[in-house]
Amino acid sequence: QCAVLVLLLRRKLGALGLARMLPSLALAALASLLAGAAGWGVAHLGAWERGGNDLVNLAVLAGALAASGLVFLAAAAALGAPELARVRAAVVRRLGRR
Repeated sequence: QCAVLVLLLRRKLGALGLARMLPSLALAALASLLAGAAGWGVAHLGAWERGGNDLVNLAVLAGALAASGLVFLAAAAALGAPELARVRAAVVRRLGRR
């Protein structure tokens, strides 16, 4: 879907400068792969045959989501993703802290 949307957008707007985005896309893909692996690993701790509404499974799901998010942030920071600094600055600005 993303590829189709990019093609349609390119037809409408012309050159999008995708070549400049490739390094960032590669970093995001690697961080996403690591985050997915972490979430998958934690999700294996659940007893999913009992269903998704089981309290233990809900806790495992929450843990898998938290692990995925933390691993993504850590991987993005370790890989030097420039977007991470921009997101942090926006959050700090939004919260009104320095």
